[in-house]
Amino acid sequence: MAYACALLSRAFGGGVRNPALAAGVVPARIGEAAARIALRAKAPKEKYLSMLDCIELDGGVRLPTFRLLRLSGLALVLAAVLFVAAEILAFLLIVEQGDSYDFRRIATTGTFFLQSFLTLFAGALLVGGLVGFYARQSEAAGRLGLAGFVLAFFGTILLVGSAYATTLVAPMVAREAPAFLDSPLSGFLQLWLPFSFTPLAFSWLMLAVATARARVYSRSSSWFLLAGAAVALVPFPLTNLPFDTALAYLGFVLLTTPHAPPHRSSSTSTQVGGEGA
Repeated sequence: MAYACALLSRAFGGGVRNPALAAGVVPARIGEAAARIALRAKAPKEKYLSMLDCIELDGGVRLPTFRLLRLSGLALVLAAVLFVAAEILAFLLIVEQGDSYDFRRIATTGTFFLQSFLTLFAGALLVGGLVGFYARQSEAAGRLGLAGFVLAFFGTILLVGSAYATTLVAPMVAREAPAFLDSPLSGFLQLWLPFSFTPLAFSWLMLAVATARARVYSRSSSWFLLAGAAVALVPFPLTNLPFDTALAYLGFVLLTTPHAPPHRSSSTSTQVGGEGA
């Protein structure tokens, strides 16, 4: 019995050599642990934080959720900046062409390659930012939010695939087989900014509605995202800028809002990005 108490004492960090004293220390430690577990069970669940304390990555690396949120915020900000740059380059290309719009000639320019590459990189960042953006409100958004997340995820992947084609395939086809770009089969190769943004904006509409209903983020940022997605449905140059600005703002909110470490949240929840009316 004394040997068991000594082992238990060391296991609980007591370092007590006296078996009689250990017999009192160990039950006390167990009682403290039980009290903490009971208090944690009675405490209200954090309404807006993900239930996962950590996200397990490849190789057994565990990433705390609050760090994931900040990385996602950074990804959203960078994606928005690159989207704006690509949008401006696309606008300059269209203005330069004027009435004599010829995609075969546009696809061979360095400006087209640069804006397509920026779109590709921004789309990849947006996929990562989308994960944290949804995780922050996953419980409050409910089933509508989950459906919106899935739709937005695949819509963003579609944009990445389109940007990949316009970055690496379209310029090669324009040089080696320009006549193919006049075929209806080449439609996907001609889906570049601002035209490729319309499916993306449509795929984000449901998630934007769910975000506005969940009220995790501030009302202004939620409605700004919804309005930006609606405006971006129009396939004209520069119509995507409101949506890009909303992404940048939400990413900035995720970056700057203090996220409580796991199991240390207060009993009251606050909205991210300011008070909601």
